[in-house]
Amino acid sequence: MIRQPIRPWTRVALGVGCALLLVLAYSALSWQAHAENPNNTTVPNGVQLWEGVKEIFSENRSGEIALWDDAVATGTRFAVGLAAGAALSFLVGIAMGALTPVGAGLGPTLLFFGSIPPTAMLAVYYRAFGIGEALYVGLIALGVFPLLAGGLYKSVLTDVTDHAVSKAYTLGASHAEVVWNVIVPQTLPRFLESLRLAAGLGMIFLIAAEWLLADVGFGHRLKLLNRVADMAVAYPYLFLLGLFGLAVDRALLELRRRVAPWWDEA
Repeated sequence: MIRQPIRPWTRVALGVGCALLLVLAYSALSWQAHAENPNNTTVPNGVQLWEGVKEIFSENRSGEIALWDDAVATGTRFAVGLAAGAALSFLVGIAMGALTPVGAGLGPTLLFFGSIPPTAMLAVYYRAFGIGEALYVGLIALGVFPLLAGGLYKSVLTDVTDHAVSKAYTLGASHAEVVWNVIVPQTLPRFLESLRLAAGLGMIFLIAAEWLLADVGFGHRLKLLNRVADMAVAYPYLFLLGLFGLAVDRALLELRRRVAPWWDEA
């Protein structure tokens, strides 16, 4: 049957099984590649991957650990950019939904810029922000802005009923109190859910920009590794990038549960 519930242990077993199948498939592919060429580095075997893991945690010729520098650069850019984009989107989205003239004025413009891939506007961001850290922060913030603001705008229109607004005014609420006590509680959980999706998009924008322009960061490092086909180091970098993405998603999920516990109970 469609959406038939399964036991928790069955869910765990299926997840572990799929992961094992992926590992076995990769192992078979690596074995075949090394049978043809023992020095193959594009599909590294277990020994090569272990050497790659040790390499990324080792000091370079300058006595520094490149992984740490890359993680700090990428993590800082991502956190600041996503926070700035979320704050701007929340203010604009609420204003668009609460004030009809603002929504009518900004709605078409937001839709238009939302249809342009942010990475296609790198030249525009370069002229506006320069080549420094502001470029990456601005790319993430403005890249996720149309998605978040537009989604929040629609949420205000659909999730907040006219009856709830009218009832608040009847009880003597001011305009600000209607926004804070009626609109925000109804739309905040959905906004945080949209932020989880936007976080993944923001990371895509950042890695693409670092690949093209940065001299430090995960995107820059992956570009260097790709040039020499050193996948034994690139794969651990990708693995850590995936763990970072899962951690961010989990943190945003926990944030939603803490600030809007009523949404999960509904």
